[in-house]
Amino acid sequence: MHGLKSNLSLLASLLAAGPGLVAPALMPQQRLIRMSKAIEECYRQQYDSSWNLISALVREDTTDPAAAYWQASLVQMLCYETGDKAMIDSFHKLNDRVEGLSLRRTGFGQNKDTLAYLYLGLARLNRANSLAWEQKRVEALQALVSAMAPLRTALSLESTLADAKYGLGMIEYFRAQGDKYLLGLGILGSKQRAFELVREAAACSGLCNVSARFSLAWMLGQEHEYAEALSQCASLLQAYPDNRSVLRTMRDILFSKGDYDTVLTIGRCLEAGVCKSFPGNKYYLAENWLKMARAWAALGQAESSLVLLDKIIAWEEYRDRVPWLGTYVTEAKALRKDICH
Repeated sequence: MHGLKSNLSLLASLLAAGPGLVAPALMPQQRLIRMSKAIEECYRQQYDSSWNLISALVREDTTDPAAAYWQASLVQMLCYETGDKAMIDSFHKLNDRVEGLSLRRTGFGQNKDTLAYLYLGLARLNRANSLAWEQKRVEALQALVSAMAPLRTALSLESTLADAKYGLGMIEYFRAQGDKYLLGLGILGSKQRAFELVREAAACSGLCNVSARFSLAWMLGQEHEYAEALSQCASLLQAYPDNRSVLRTMRDILFSKGDYDTVLTIGRCLEAGVCKSFPGNKYYLAENWLKMARAWAALGQAESSLVLLDKIIAWEEYRDRVPWLGTYVTEAKALRKDICH
């Protein structure tokens, strides 16, 4: 969703008829194999290949919410990679289509279509994730709440559906963290239950398996369970070398842990990767430089920190055109002031 967030060998496990798999009874086997391949390519950051594979599935069955969902998810991931505001509108249009397809297949609540309920809930969860990234907290919470009912319905229809457990686990975790957004909301969720659900999804072979593993690493980091969080990241990187979403999560976990030298090493790797894939990406570079500047400052290397902070501040004129850049510029100025005084 951080999201999400998405994150984190997937194809082999997807092809085995294990617990939680979107089984042939719910999706034809050959279509499942091709969809798995498209998702695999996405996590390998082979975005053109992934787009071509998933778009072909969308064209072949215009009523399938699963293919439409993964197409929207790919665009959402690119939003988070590029910081391209134009892609946000594209994501919402595609995601609205997923919700529309799912609602029609459920007969607006009259039909017992497991996949339709699953992807209705997951699409709403993705919408919540995007709205939070767009810094629209109230709308994000509303979308999060609206995702619960369809996911619970999907799980009631298929009790081993790992992807539904993943979605419900993430909702549970954000509800437990709710005091960050609205005082008193945190009492509505259970972190223990959230971890149980996400761990189960991460151990099963649903299409959301990688997302569940990535989310589990992030959650563990949030709870300062550093050893297991880093182990999850290492496992993901073994399957998906240089995946920037995993590297960013690992960087943030190590920063929280106080391993600032390794934060800087990963930060340089991220900078090189994004400059190669998306040159001139002010959103991504500013976020990474700010984290690196904080690491330099923590190591007592004020000059190195100031070099990066000044690069971010120099982009202030773009603050209204680049997502989050206004926040990063403000934080960079505050840190600069602290260092200089």
